[in-house]
Amino acid sequence: MIKIKLKKGSKSKISGIEMKTSASGSEWLRDFEGLNHIDLAKKLTEQKLQFCSVIILKDRLDNDLWNNPKYCKTENFIGISKIHEEARKRLINKYYDDSELEDILSKQSFPNKQFNFKDDVYKPSFISKLKDEIYKSQELAMIPEIYDQYKESAKYTYDEKSDSEIELSEVEYELAIKSLNQELFLPQVYTQFNRVYSMPKPFHFWDDRNNFQQYFLMSNESEVNFIQSGPASSHQREMHGLWGHTFASLARNQKIKTFVFKYNSKNELHLVNEFGDFKAVQSDLTGNYRMDWSKTRNLFDGRLLQIEFDAETGTQSLIEYESSPSEMGASL
Repeated sequence: MIKIKLKKGSKSKISGIEMKTSASGSEWLRDFEGLNHIDLAKKLTEQKLQFCSVIILKDRLDNDLWNNPKYCKTENFIGISKIHEEARKRLINKYYDDSELEDILSKQSFPNKQFNFKDDVYKPSFISKLKDEIYKSQELAMIPEIYDQYKESAKYTYDEKSDSEIELSEVEYELAIKSLNQELFLPQVYTQFNRVYSMPKPFHFWDDRNNFQQYFLMSNESEVNFIQSGPASSHQREMHGLWGHTFASLARNQKIKTFVFKYNSKNELHLVNEFGDFKAVQSDLTGNYRMDWSKTRNLFDGRLLQIEFDAETGTQSLIEYESSPSEMGASL
């Protein structure tokens, strides 16, 4: 179904992936919505498809590469001021409820639309923006109280010799307030780091929250359909459980090759293992896809792998899954 091309002179670095047919996404799955893994496996068996799976592990990016745009792109954002941030923290779970909001709108005689057109298509957005400003008024109302607290704290400085707080002189206090105003009211700027993921199709999409992704591939004569799963979101976890169980069911009657790739600390994709039969990452097989773990463990007997992470080096590896003593006791 897939042919892995290694870089010349390398025993493991992947330079490309070749498929005998074109790869497509998961739109075709609409025909199988609502099916459990047992019924899904039956449906797929009837279609006489070829199957394989690919597991990709992600190592932590090398520390020296975070500021290199080839490996990691950065984006700067302008955030709210520190004092507004503090006001929002204090307002958590204290905003107006719906009835209070409607009461304010009524008492203030605010208009409920932007134009006097017969069909005012802007009405929903106008009302929502107005409500946002009403919520914002609560935030603004807290600013004086917060500011007074900061100003009071600015009157004093810590003296190491006496191990006590000493009140500032008037001149010192004026300078402290000037510095405080900048600290509280200037916008905050922060940087978001976005690691570069450059992998051959169909593995080119990567959710940065995932430490691994597992792909389930099905091929007929014209195309390869694939499912991507991982631990980062409820949908990905559900797909991991559903399709993991489906492939484990199919593997009872046929061999399903499983490849393990590694996206290493230098953003290089390597082939690290090739299993002659189906394997699955044990993490998140149940939960979002609701299954009794004892039944799952029996279905996947000998097919489960677990991830080992080395926090010092930031590298991951796969080992055979071992049941915990509590799991073994539960199955007795």
